[in-house]
Parts: sequence; C-alpha cells; structure tokens
Amino acid sequence: MRTGDPLQVVGVARTGRDNLKAFSLRELDHPTIHPRHGGVVLLVAAMVVAWLTPVVHAQFTANYQTNVISGVNVNWNGDYWVGNLSCALHVDDGGELSDNSGYVAGSNSSAVVTGSGSVWSNGVNLVVGPMLFQTGCSGSVVGDSLVISNGGAVVDGSADVDAFVSVYVTGNNVVVTGAGSVWSNQATVSVGDYTPGNSVVVSDGGQVFANWTSVGGPVYYTGNNSVVVTGPGSAWMTGIAMIGEGSSSGNTLVISNGGMVAASSMTIQGSNSVTLSGGTLVVSNNLFTYAGSLLQGSGTIRANTDLAGVLSPGNSPGALTNFGNLTLRRTAVLQFELGGTSQGTGYDFLFVTNGVLTLNGLLEVGFINGFATNVLQSDIFTVLAASGGMTGGFADALNGERLMTEGGEGSFLVNYNQNCNNIGGYLTLSDYMAAEVPEPGTVCLCVVGLGCLGLARRRQGHRIGVDT
Repeated sequence: MRTGDPLQVVGVARTGRDNLKAFSLRELDHPTIHPRHGGVVLLVAAMVVAWLTPVVHAQFTANYQTNVISGVNVNWNGDYWVGNLSCALHVDDGGELSDNSGYVAGSNSSAVVTGSGSVWSNGVNLVVGPMLFQTGCSGSVVGDSLVISNGGAVVDGSADVDAFVSVYVTGNNVVVTGAGSVWSNQATVSVGDYTPGNSVVVSDGGQVFANWTSVGGPVYYTGNNSVVVTGPGSAWMTGIAMIGEGSSSGNTLVISNGGMVAASSMTIQGSNSVTLSGGTLVVSNNLFTYAGSLLQGSGTIRANTDLAGVLSPGNSPGALTNFGNLTLRRTAVLQFELGGTSQGTGYDFLFVTNGVLTLNGLLEVGFINGFATNVLQSDIFTVLAASGGMTGGFADALNGERLMTEGGEGSFLVNYNQNCNNIGGYLTLSDYMAAEVPEPGTVCLCVVGLGCLGLARRRQGHRIGVDT
C-alpha cells in the first residue's frame, strides 16, 4: 500500500470518533495503518479501530503512539519501526506481524508479543535500542524494551540489544517469560556490543535460540551487560557464547533456579563472570575462562573446563559439580568459604566427576558467618573431590603444608589424597590453628623499640653526613 491508498481490511473500520465505514473484503498482503500523534491502532479479527494518516514504506511510529495487532496477520513489505518517543507495539491474541527488519528504536519505546500464536517475524534483523537518526526527541534518550510472554514468539535473523546513538544510553532490555514463549535467532544475539547496561531475562519457561551469543562488546565502555536465565524450563541454547570481549568488563551470565544454558563452546573473558545458583551450564565442547574472570556458584556444569581465572564454588556456602575434565591453569585461583561443618551447606564443595581434576595456581580459603570463632582444631573439611582422579598441586599449598586463611585468622593443614583406594582423589583442610595475637604490652614494647631504633638510625645518618 502506498501513501494515499485506501485502507484495506477484512471487516469494519472506524476512521473517526463518530463515523463508521465498511470496507471491501480483500486478501491483504501489505496493510498499512498509522494513527495520528497520540492515537492508537487496534487490529482485531472483525474490526479495525484507527485514526488514520498517510504512511511511508517503512513504519516510523509517531511519538506516544501505540500500535496493536490482535488476531490478524499483517505482512509488512519493508522495515517496521517502533519509535520515536515512548511508542509501543502490541501483538496479541494470535496476531502476526511479518517484516524485513524490526526496530524498537526510539527512546523509552517498547514492543510486547504475548499469547499463544502471537508472532513477530523479522526476516533479517531485530534491534532493541535507540538509533542515531530515530530518537525523535531533543532531550535525553533512554532505553527501549521487548517483552515476549505467555506463549508469544519473536523470530529474526540476528538481534542486537543495544543503542546506536552518539549519546550514552543504557538500559535496553528484553524479557522472555512463560512456557511456550520463544525468541528464535538464526544468527547472532548481541547484548551490549556498543553500550553498557543492557539486559536479557529469560524466566518461567521462556526459551531463546541463537547461533552465536555475545554479552558485552570489544571496548571498555561496553561493560555491565547481563543475561539471566531463571526458573524450571527456562533455557538459552546457542552455538558459540562469549561472556565479555576485548577490554569490556562487568558483563554477567546468571543461571538460576532450574534454568539452563547450553552452548557448543563458551569463553569467559577477564573481569566478566558466570554465576550458577541452582542452574545448569552445558558446553558440548570446551568451556574456557581467562585470567581475571569469575566462574562461581552452586549447580551443575557439564563441560570440559579449562580455567585460568577464579573458580569459586558455592553461593557460599554451596556445592558445584563439574561433569568432565577440570583443568586449572597457572593463573587460576580456587576459592572456598567455610561457614560450618556440613559439606555443601556449611562450607563450599567442588566435585569433579566423569573426568580428571588437574590442580595448579592458588588455593584460597576464608571464613563466613563468623565461623572463625567456632571452628575447632579437630574439624576436617573435604572441600574438593574428583571421581576420575586428581593430579598436580597448588603453588601456595602443597601436600602437607599449612595454608593461612584469607582474613589471617589462622591456618589449616592441607592434605592431598590422590587416587585413594581407586575411588579418585580429594583434598582436605584440617588441624586448624588460630594465629597468635600479641599481648597488648608486647605490642607497646615493640612499637617503642622500633621508634628508638629509627631515631638511632637518623642520628647515625646525620653524623655520617657531617663527616663527609
């Protein structure tokens, strides 16, 4: 439909506040509906309610406008834009919108696709976030949003949750929630390639599919982006996954409460993190973590894990299980926190099964919940075990050596039990000894002594200076 063409709908249309007009019944390939400023478009199976103005081939939604597609199919032969300022698109009740590329690209604009059979299909790309030439306002620009709920679906070639403007914009977000709700991407999903603070939340059975997923861009100011997958049945399935890229930092992936992320391969780059809290991470090939990165939490990892960053089992306390080989590199740090005497509930525990655990790097142990005052010398903590065997050792805690706690409260004896009785290996901390605290009088004498020594050295240096 071109500018000035008559509206073609199936059913009845209301073109003003008082006038009702019947339109011819014809098959619609490219219906075009566009309300005036502040208007609302509502498409339903039997009726179209609208205040009409001419449109162009690409749909540039006016400020404060809401377009609703409900119970009908709309094939848009071009790009569909939801912008400029505080605009909205609603696809519900089995409605379908098909276009070339979709853009929720204004300022504080939104799209909602909800209900079983409701679909927004983008042949090429989907962008959620302001565009340089499509903000439609002279003031500050804020983030845009997409919600897929209650069995709704969005399909596209690739997707960006980001901003493409010359100003500093954060807070673009996508929510996929509810059983049957799907966001399907044939290529890449990028969360924060150009700007920080963008997010995607998958919850309550929602699912996301992608060939490639990146969280955070290649430069330092594209950090603090997040993906959260939470709740039974919630899943993010992708090919390659990158958490952080280049010099960006603070990007996170959180998998919780029965959620699952599955990838063909995954890298966690420096100063970025993956956290499990009752979730599952499945990586069919290798999971790589870079120096300075953080892998932490309680749950299950199914991967051959090659770790050069920090591994911190437990949401302190808690237990983390790795199905597959776990290799700690020279820069790796393995952290445990002790808050009681029960494994996995009182203190952190790491279990490696169906693979070999290779130790390297540093071992760090700390207290939580005030346990430093309650721990006994007779307490024994088995903090890690490997059913397939254990090799190597920590640079700061060799077998039979003592390891000081991170807070300096005391030290433990470290014991390696490698391939013990053909049941694998494990590591224990035992024989706790509290650090000696000097008596107050001793501290005072030491301070006075050091002061006198310093004064004597100053006088000696002065005499040497005069002689020369």
